[in-house]
Amino acid sequence: MQKKQLKIQKYSTLLLLLFILSACNSNEKYIAESEVKTIEPEDSSSSSQDNFFYQVKGVSPYGDTLELGKIENKVILLDFWASWCGPCRKVHPELVKVYQKYNKNGFEIFSISLDESKDDWKKAIQKDNLSWKFHISELNSWDSKYAKMFQIEYIPNNILYDNKGNILAKELEPAQLDKILNEILSK
Repeated sequence: MQKKQLKIQKYSTLLLLLFILSACNSNEKYIAESEVKTIEPEDSSSSSQDNFFYQVKGVSPYGDTLELGKIENKVILLDFWASWCGPCRKVHPELVKVYQKYNKNGFEIFSISLDESKDDWKKAIQKDNLSWKFHISELNSWDSKYAKMFQIEYIPNNILYDNKGNILAKELEPAQLDKILNEILSK
């Protein structure tokens, strides 16, 4: 009888462990509309070599070399997306509205595409009216060094930087971005 109870206890413990592990490995992330993941600005004394912001450099769909760190005195949204990503394309109309609303006040978007096809990437930029000039892609999909560098595990995804290259917030929906930009660019 005791052997049977021990066996049941072991299997119960094993099942519980498997359940916990599967819950921990879930990649699903949900952000409530009112929740904003804000981050305290980094210590300004940190070396620019330690800041990924200054390492982002790539080629636009039109052959221009673009560097994130060369954009001065702007609040910048580093935006990760792809033409094949339905949720990315779905948020683009709202993102375009936010860009148009705040661009003249010191806001810029720097997009990194995880596309593999240059033609699909260019067509999506045009079709979605992504009018900002900062678009780069390595055309490596999830093998993008920038997706790895910034630990991007899903798209759409983004990081908001202040005008000094410090991270302000991450994983923002357009409405959340609008709220933050209204606060910081209306000062």
